[in-house]
Amino acid sequence: MTALTDYARLTRGLDLLRDVYEIDRRHPNSVELVSAAAYVFESTASAWLTAARSWFGSGNDDALAEAESLPLDTLIAISRAIYKAAPELREELRTELARSAHGKTPEAVRAHAKQKLKETVTAKVTNTMTISHEADVMGMKHAHLRLREAQMNELQARALAVTSLNRNEPVAVRLADGLLKLLSGTSPDYSDHFNRSLTPAIMLTIDDSTYVGDGKFATTDGQIIDAKDFCDYTLAPYGFVCIYDSTGHIGVEYELRNERFASGHLRNAVTLDQIFCAHPGCHELAQYGQFHHTIAVADGGVATSDTIIPLCKPHNAQNDDHKERNKNGWHGRHPITGEAGYNPPGSEEWFYNGHPSTAYSGRAIHLRHRKMREDKRRKAKRKRRRATPYTRRRGRRWL
Repeated sequence: MTALTDYARLTRGLDLLRDVYEIDRRHPNSVELVSAAAYVFESTASAWLTAARSWFGSGNDDALAEAESLPLDTLIAISRAIYKAAPELREELRTELARSAHGKTPEAVRAHAKQKLKETVTAKVTNTMTISHEADVMGMKHAHLRLREAQMNELQARALAVTSLNRNEPVAVRLADGLLKLLSGTSPDYSDHFNRSLTPAIMLTIDDSTYVGDGKFATTDGQIIDAKDFCDYTLAPYGFVCIYDSTGHIGVEYELRNERFASGHLRNAVTLDQIFCAHPGCHELAQYGQFHHTIAVADGGVATSDTIIPLCKPHNAQNDDHKERNKNGWHGRHPITGEAGYNPPGSEEWFYNGHPSTAYSGRAIHLRHRKMREDKRRKAKRKRRRATPYTRRRGRRWL
Protein backbone atom coordinates (compact mmCIF):
# COMPACT_ATOMS: atom_id res chain seq x y z
CA MET A 1 0.00 0.00 0.00
CA THR A 2 1.09 3.54 -0.71
CA ALA A 3 0.25 6.71 1.16
CA LEU A 4 -2.21 7.66 -1.59
CA THR A 5 -4.15 4.40 -1.33
CA ASP A 6 -4.19 4.74 2.45
CA TYR A 7 -5.63 8.23 2.12
CA ALA A 8 -8.27 7.07 -0.36
CA ARG A 9 -9.28 4.20 1.93
CA LEU A 10 -9.48 6.31 5.09
CA THR A 11 -11.49 9.10 3.46
CA ARG A 12 -13.99 6.82 1.73
CA GLY A 13 -17.47 6.53 3.19
CA LEU A 14 -19.20 8.41 5.98
CA ASP A 15 -16.94 7.54 8.93
CA LEU A 16 -14.96 10.79 8.87
CA LEU A 17 -18.06 12.95 8.40
CA ARG A 18 -19.82 11.01 11.17
CA ASP A 19 -17.01 11.85 13.64
CA VAL A 20 -17.09 15.48 12.53
CA TYR A 21 -20.86 15.60 12.99
CA GLU A 22 -20.58 14.26 16.56
CA ILE A 23 -18.05 16.97 17.43
CA ASP A 24 -20.36 19.58 15.92
CA ARG A 25 -23.28 18.38 18.04
CA ARG A 26 -21.33 18.61 21.31
CA HIS A 27 -19.20 21.74 20.87
CA PRO A 28 -19.99 25.28 19.66
CA ASN A 29 -16.42 25.85 18.44
CA SER A 30 -16.44 22.77 16.22
CA VAL A 31 -14.42 24.33 13.40
CA GLU A 32 -11.42 24.99 15.64
CA LEU A 33 -11.66 21.54 17.26
CA VAL A 34 -11.86 19.64 13.97
CA SER A 35 -9.03 21.72 12.51
CA ALA A 36 -6.81 21.00 15.53
CA ALA A 37 -7.69 17.30 15.67
CA ALA A 38 -7.07 16.62 11.97
CA TYR A 39 -4.24 19.15 11.48
CA VAL A 40 -6.01 20.81 8.56
CA PHE A 41 -6.87 24.40 7.70
CA GLU A 42 -10.04 25.80 9.23
CA SER A 43 -11.44 26.28 5.72
CA THR A 44 -11.09 22.52 5.17
CA ALA A 45 -12.67 21.77 8.54
CA SER A 46 -15.54 24.12 7.70
CA ALA A 47 -16.18 22.27 4.42
CA TRP A 48 -16.27 18.95 6.30
CA LEU A 49 -18.71 20.34 8.87
CA THR A 50 -21.04 21.72 6.20
CA ALA A 51 -21.09 18.37 4.41
CA ALA A 52 -21.64 16.46 7.68
CA ARG A 53 -24.61 18.63 8.63
CA SER A 54 -26.07 18.14 5.17
CA TRP A 55 -25.79 14.35 5.16
CA PHE A 56 -26.66 13.49 8.76
CA GLY A 57 -29.27 16.20 9.13
CA SER A 58 -31.23 15.02 6.11
CA GLY A 59 -32.77 11.84 7.53
CA ASN A 60 -32.47 10.32 4.02
CA ASP A 61 -31.62 6.68 4.75
CA ASP A 62 -31.51 5.67 1.07
CA ALA A 63 -28.94 8.35 0.27
CA LEU A 64 -26.89 7.50 3.37
CA ALA A 65 -26.77 3.86 2.33
CA GLU A 66 -25.50 4.80 -1.13
CA ALA A 67 -22.92 7.16 0.38
CA GLU A 68 -21.20 4.56 2.57
CA SER A 69 -18.63 3.78 -0.13
CA LEU A 70 -18.25 7.19 -1.78
CA PRO A 71 -15.06 9.29 -1.49
CA LEU A 72 -15.04 12.31 0.82
CA ASP A 73 -14.72 14.89 -1.97
CA THR A 74 -17.67 13.30 -3.77
CA LEU A 75 -19.80 13.62 -0.63
CA ILE A 76 -18.80 17.28 -0.32
CA ALA A 77 -19.62 17.94 -4.00
CA ILE A 78 -23.09 16.39 -3.61
CA SER A 79 -23.86 18.33 -0.42
CA ARG A 80 -22.88 21.61 -2.09
CA ALA A 81 -25.00 20.87 -5.15
CA ILE A 82 -28.23 20.12 -3.30
CA TYR A 83 -28.14 23.45 -1.45
CA LYS A 84 -28.70 25.12 -4.84
CA ALA A 85 -31.88 23.14 -5.50
CA ALA A 86 -35.35 24.05 -4.34
CA PRO A 87 -36.02 22.68 -0.80
CA GLU A 88 -38.70 20.22 -1.93
CA LEU A 89 -36.34 18.66 -4.51
CA ARG A 90 -33.18 18.37 -2.44
CA GLU A 91 -33.51 14.87 -0.98
CA GLU A 92 -34.65 13.34 -4.25
CA LEU A 93 -31.65 14.94 -5.96
CA ARG A 94 -29.33 13.75 -3.15
CA THR A 95 -30.40 10.14 -3.62
CA GLU A 96 -30.08 10.31 -7.40
CA LEU A 97 -26.61 11.87 -7.27
CA ALA A 98 -25.39 9.35 -4.67
CA ARG A 99 -26.57 6.37 -6.77
CA SER A 100 -24.98 7.71 -9.95
CA ALA A 101 -21.68 8.65 -8.28
CA HIS A 102 -20.23 5.15 -7.92
CA GLY A 103 -17.12 4.72 -10.02
CA LYS A 104 -16.93 8.42 -10.95
CA THR A 105 -14.37 11.02 -9.94
CA PRO A 106 -15.47 13.98 -7.80
CA GLU A 107 -15.03 16.24 -10.85
CA ALA A 108 -17.40 14.07 -12.90
CA VAL A 109 -19.93 14.02 -10.05
CA ARG A 110 -19.82 17.80 -9.78
CA ALA A 111 -20.32 18.21 -13.54
CA HIS A 112 -23.27 15.78 -13.46
CA ALA A 113 -24.80 17.66 -10.51
CA LYS A 114 -24.46 20.97 -12.38
CA GLN A 115 -26.29 19.51 -15.36
CA LYS A 116 -29.09 18.15 -13.16
CA LEU A 117 -29.49 21.54 -11.49
CA LYS A 118 -29.95 23.19 -14.88
CA GLU A 119 -32.76 20.76 -15.68
CA THR A 120 -34.70 21.28 -12.47
CA VAL A 121 -36.08 24.25 -10.57
CA THR A 122 -33.28 25.80 -8.54
CA ALA A 123 -33.43 27.94 -5.45
CA LYS A 124 -33.51 31.71 -5.81
CA VAL A 125 -30.01 32.96 -6.57
CA THR A 126 -28.49 36.10 -5.10
CA ASN A 127 -25.47 38.08 -6.25
CA THR A 128 -22.76 37.78 -3.61
CA MET A 129 -19.24 38.98 -2.98
CA THR A 130 -16.84 37.74 -0.31
CA ILE A 131 -13.56 39.44 0.63
CA SER A 132 -10.77 37.98 2.72
CA HIS A 133 -10.48 39.39 6.23
CA GLU A 134 -6.70 39.71 6.17
CA ALA A 135 -4.09 40.40 3.52
CA ASP A 136 -1.74 37.63 2.44
CA VAL A 137 2.04 37.72 2.78
CA MET A 138 2.25 39.86 -0.36
CA GLY A 139 -0.11 42.43 1.13
CA MET A 140 -2.99 41.44 -1.15
CA LYS A 141 -6.61 40.77 -0.17
CA HIS A 142 -8.71 38.34 -2.18
CA ALA A 143 -12.33 38.60 -3.36
CA HIS A 144 -14.83 36.16 -4.83
CA LEU A 145 -17.67 37.68 -6.85
CA ARG A 146 -20.75 35.71 -7.90
CA LEU A 147 -23.05 37.23 -10.54
CA ARG A 148 -25.54 35.96 -13.06
CA GLU A 149 -23.92 34.87 -16.30
CA ALA A 150 -25.04 37.85 -18.37
CA GLN A 151 -23.96 40.33 -15.68
CA MET A 152 -20.54 38.72 -15.27
CA ASN A 153 -20.00 38.61 -19.04
CA GLU A 154 -20.83 42.31 -19.28
CA LEU A 155 -18.49 43.18 -16.40
CA GLN A 156 -15.71 41.14 -17.97
CA ALA A 157 -16.18 42.79 -21.37
CA ARG A 158 -16.18 46.30 -19.88
CA ALA A 159 -13.08 45.67 -17.78
CA LEU A 160 -11.16 44.33 -20.77
CA ALA A 161 -12.37 47.23 -22.93
CA VAL A 162 -11.02 49.99 -20.67
CA THR A 163 -7.73 48.50 -19.50
CA SER A 164 -4.64 50.15 -20.96
CA LEU A 165 -2.45 47.09 -20.46
CA ASN A 166 -0.96 45.22 -23.39
CA ARG A 167 -2.72 42.08 -24.62
CA ASN A 168 0.42 40.11 -23.81
CA GLU A 169 -0.35 40.56 -20.12
CA PRO A 170 -2.29 37.74 -18.42
CA VAL A 171 -6.06 38.08 -18.64
CA ALA A 172 -6.35 38.11 -14.84
CA VAL A 173 -4.01 41.11 -14.63
CA ARG A 174 -5.88 42.99 -17.37
CA LEU A 175 -9.25 42.27 -15.73
CA ALA A 176 -8.04 43.65 -12.39
CA ASP A 177 -6.66 46.80 -14.03
CA GLY A 178 -9.88 47.38 -15.97
CA LEU A 179 -12.05 46.81 -12.91
CA LEU A 180 -10.07 49.38 -10.92
CA LYS A 181 -10.53 51.90 -13.74
CA LEU A 182 -14.27 51.28 -13.77
CA LEU A 183 -14.57 51.66 -9.99
CA SER A 184 -12.40 54.76 -9.77
CA GLY A 185 -14.29 56.43 -12.60
CA THR A 186 -11.15 57.37 -14.54
CA SER A 187 -11.70 55.35 -17.71
CA PRO A 188 -12.54 57.23 -20.92
CA ASP A 189 -15.86 55.45 -21.45
CA TYR A 190 -17.08 55.49 -17.84
CA SER A 191 -15.58 58.72 -16.52
CA ASP A 192 -16.83 60.19 -13.26
CA HIS A 193 -18.89 57.04 -12.71
CA PHE A 194 -20.09 57.89 -9.19
CA ASN A 195 -20.70 61.64 -9.57
CA ARG A 196 -24.26 62.10 -8.30
CA SER A 197 -24.51 65.85 -8.94
CA LEU A 198 -27.21 66.75 -11.45
CA THR A 199 -27.30 69.50 -14.08
CA PRO A 200 -30.72 70.48 -15.44
CA ALA A 201 -31.29 70.38 -19.22
CA ILE A 202 -33.99 72.74 -20.56
CA MET A 203 -35.58 72.60 -24.01
CA LEU A 204 -37.17 75.76 -25.49
CA THR A 205 -39.16 76.38 -28.65
CA ILE A 206 -39.53 79.74 -30.41
CA ASP A 207 -42.79 79.47 -32.30
CA ASP A 208 -42.97 80.57 -35.95
CA SER A 209 -39.20 80.99 -36.17
CA THR A 210 -36.32 79.88 -38.36
CA TYR A 211 -32.68 79.68 -37.35
CA VAL A 212 -30.68 82.16 -39.44
CA GLY A 213 -27.23 81.55 -37.98
CA ASP A 214 -24.95 83.33 -35.53
CA GLY A 215 -27.18 82.34 -32.61
CA LYS A 216 -30.21 84.22 -33.93
CA PHE A 217 -33.76 83.28 -34.93
CA ALA A 218 -36.01 85.11 -37.40
CA THR A 219 -39.74 85.18 -36.66
CA THR A 220 -42.53 85.41 -39.24
CA ASP A 221 -43.10 89.08 -38.38
CA GLY A 222 -39.50 89.94 -39.30
CA GLN A 223 -38.13 90.20 -35.77
CA ILE A 224 -34.60 88.90 -35.08
CA ILE A 225 -34.29 87.25 -31.66
CA ASP A 226 -30.91 86.66 -30.06
CA ALA A 227 -30.94 83.18 -28.51
CA LYS A 228 -28.88 84.02 -25.44
CA ASP A 229 -30.94 87.11 -24.64
CA PHE A 230 -34.13 85.11 -25.07
CA CYS A 231 -32.95 82.35 -22.71
CA ASP A 232 -31.66 84.69 -20.03
CA TYR A 233 -34.92 86.62 -20.18
CA THR A 234 -37.16 83.53 -20.17
CA LEU A 235 -35.46 81.13 -17.79
CA ALA A 236 -34.10 81.04 -14.28
CA PRO A 237 -30.34 81.15 -14.83
CA TYR A 238 -29.17 77.56 -14.60
CA GLY A 239 -28.74 74.49 -16.78
CA PHE A 240 -28.15 73.71 -20.44
CA VAL A 241 -30.34 75.13 -23.22
CA CYS A 242 -31.21 73.77 -26.67
CA ILE A 243 -33.43 75.94 -28.91
CA TYR A 244 -35.42 74.39 -31.76
CA ASP A 245 -36.87 76.27 -34.71
CA SER A 246 -40.22 75.43 -36.31
CA THR A 247 -38.62 72.75 -38.53
CA GLY A 248 -37.04 70.94 -35.55
CA HIS A 249 -33.53 72.21 -36.24
CA ILE A 250 -31.39 72.81 -33.13
CA GLY A 251 -30.03 76.26 -33.72
CA VAL A 252 -28.32 77.04 -30.42
CA GLU A 253 -27.15 75.05 -27.44
CA TYR A 254 -25.16 76.49 -24.56
CA GLU A 255 -24.82 76.47 -20.78
CA LEU A 256 -26.57 79.17 -18.77
CA ARG A 257 -25.02 80.71 -15.71
CA ASN A 258 -25.49 78.39 -12.74
CA GLU A 259 -26.58 80.40 -9.72
CA ARG A 260 -28.56 77.85 -7.72
CA PHE A 261 -26.90 74.43 -7.83
CA ALA A 262 -23.40 73.67 -6.54
CA SER A 263 -21.24 72.01 -9.20
CA GLY A 264 -19.26 68.86 -8.54
CA HIS A 265 -16.02 70.86 -8.26
CA LEU A 266 -17.60 73.29 -5.77
CA ARG A 267 -18.94 70.40 -3.66
CA ASN A 268 -15.50 68.83 -3.52
CA ALA A 269 -13.91 72.16 -2.58
CA VAL A 270 -16.24 72.94 0.34
CA THR A 271 -16.00 69.31 1.51
CA LEU A 272 -12.23 69.70 1.78
CA ASP A 273 -12.75 73.08 3.42
CA GLN A 274 -14.72 71.54 6.31
CA ILE A 275 -14.46 67.69 6.41
CA PHE A 276 -17.46 67.54 8.78
CA CYS A 277 -20.94 69.05 9.06
CA ALA A 278 -20.63 72.66 10.27
CA HIS A 279 -22.86 72.12 13.33
CA PRO A 280 -20.95 71.89 16.66
CA GLY A 281 -20.40 68.30 17.81
CA CYS A 282 -21.75 66.65 14.63
CA HIS A 283 -19.76 63.63 13.41
CA GLU A 284 -21.35 63.37 9.94
CA LEU A 285 -18.78 63.66 7.16
CA ALA A 286 -19.35 66.58 4.82
CA GLN A 287 -19.20 64.36 1.73
CA TYR A 288 -22.32 62.51 2.91
CA GLY A 289 -24.26 65.64 3.81
CA GLN A 290 -26.22 68.29 1.93
CA PHE A 291 -25.00 71.60 0.54
CA HIS A 292 -26.66 74.56 2.20
CA HIS A 293 -26.99 78.14 0.93
CA THR A 294 -26.04 80.51 3.74
CA ILE A 295 -27.92 83.18 1.78
CA ALA A 296 -31.25 81.84 0.55
CA VAL A 297 -31.76 81.74 -3.21
CA ALA A 298 -34.93 83.77 -2.68
CA ASP A 299 -32.73 86.50 -1.17
CA GLY A 300 -30.37 86.51 -4.13
CA GLY A 301 -27.87 83.91 -2.91
CA VAL A 302 -25.80 82.25 -5.63
CA ALA A 303 -23.76 79.05 -5.49
CA THR A 304 -20.19 80.10 -4.60
CA SER A 305 -17.62 78.92 -2.09
CA ASP A 306 -18.56 81.90 0.11
CA THR A 307 -22.23 80.93 0.35
CA ILE A 308 -22.22 77.10 0.20
CA ILE A 309 -21.44 75.02 3.31
CA PRO A 310 -21.98 71.29 3.93
CA LEU A 311 -24.53 70.32 6.59
CA CYS A 312 -25.89 66.90 7.49
CA LYS A 313 -29.52 66.32 6.57
CA PRO A 314 -31.01 66.87 10.09
CA HIS A 315 -29.08 70.09 10.78
CA ASN A 316 -29.83 71.42 7.30
CA ALA A 317 -33.53 70.73 7.83
CA GLN A 318 -33.73 72.58 11.15
CA ASN A 319 -31.58 75.53 10.03
CA ASP A 320 -33.25 78.96 9.76
CA ASP A 321 -32.87 79.91 6.09
CA HIS A 322 -33.55 83.50 7.09
CA LYS A 323 -31.32 84.59 9.96
CA GLU A 324 -33.86 87.00 11.42
CA ARG A 325 -36.31 84.16 12.23
CA ASN A 326 -34.36 83.19 15.39
CA LYS A 327 -36.14 79.86 15.78
CA ASN A 328 -33.56 77.08 15.46
CA GLY A 329 -30.39 79.03 14.78
CA TRP A 330 -28.45 79.89 11.64
CA HIS A 331 -25.46 78.26 9.94
CA GLY A 332 -23.12 80.41 7.92
CA ARG A 333 -19.55 81.62 7.50
CA HIS A 334 -17.74 83.95 9.88
CA PRO A 335 -17.48 87.35 8.17
CA ILE A 336 -13.73 87.62 8.86
CA THR A 337 -12.31 84.08 8.93
CA GLY A 338 -14.79 82.47 6.54
CA GLU A 339 -15.03 79.45 8.86
CA ALA A 340 -18.37 77.63 8.72
CA GLY A 341 -20.18 77.73 12.06
CA TYR A 342 -23.43 78.14 13.95
CA ASN A 343 -25.27 81.08 15.52
CA PRO A 344 -27.79 79.97 18.20
CA PRO A 345 -31.20 81.68 18.19
CA GLY A 346 -30.95 85.31 19.29
CA SER A 347 -27.15 85.23 19.50
CA GLU A 348 -24.31 86.63 17.40
CA GLU A 349 -21.75 84.32 19.02
CA TRP A 350 -20.13 81.77 16.73
CA PHE A 351 -19.77 78.08 17.58
CA TYR A 352 -17.80 75.63 15.46
CA ASN A 353 -17.44 71.89 15.00
CA GLY A 354 -14.56 71.06 17.33
CA HIS A 355 -13.88 67.53 16.05
CA PRO A 356 -10.09 66.89 16.24
CA SER A 357 -9.95 66.01 12.54
CA THR A 358 -11.11 69.50 11.56
CA ALA A 359 -7.56 70.64 12.36
CA TYR A 360 -6.60 69.03 9.03
CA SER A 361 -9.35 70.73 7.01
CA GLY A 362 -8.53 73.21 4.28
CA ARG A 363 -9.99 76.10 6.28
CA ALA A 364 -7.96 75.28 9.41
CA ILE A 365 -4.74 74.99 7.41
CA HIS A 366 -5.48 78.31 5.70
CA LEU A 367 -6.17 80.08 9.01
CA ARG A 368 -2.95 78.75 10.55
CA HIS A 369 -1.00 79.86 7.51
CA ARG A 370 -2.64 83.29 7.58
CA LYS A 371 -1.83 83.70 11.29
CA MET A 372 1.81 82.75 10.68
CA ARG A 373 2.00 85.27 7.85
CA GLU A 374 0.44 88.03 9.97
CA ASP A 375 2.75 87.23 12.92
CA LYS A 376 5.74 87.37 10.62
CA ARG A 377 4.57 90.70 9.20
CA ARG A 378 4.09 92.19 12.69
CA LYS A 379 7.54 91.02 13.81
CA ALA A 380 9.13 92.55 10.73
CA LYS A 381 7.27 95.81 11.34
CA ARG A 382 8.45 96.00 14.97
CA LYS A 383 11.98 95.22 13.86
CA ARG A 384 11.92 98.07 11.34
CA ARG A 385 10.63 100.46 14.00
CA ARG A 386 13.47 99.59 16.39
CA ALA A 387 16.06 99.99 13.63
CA THR A 388 14.79 103.42 12.46
CA PRO A 389 16.65 106.37 14.21
CA TYR A 390 14.76 109.33 15.71
CA THR A 391 15.70 112.68 14.10
CA ARG A 392 15.28 115.97 15.97
CA ARG A 393 14.54 119.28 14.25
CA ARG A 394 18.14 120.55 14.54
CA GLY A 395 19.32 117.61 12.52
CA ARG A 396 20.91 115.74 15.41
CA ARG A 397 20.27 112.05 15.15
CA TRP A 398 19.54 109.99 18.21
CA LEU A 399 19.53 106.24 18.34
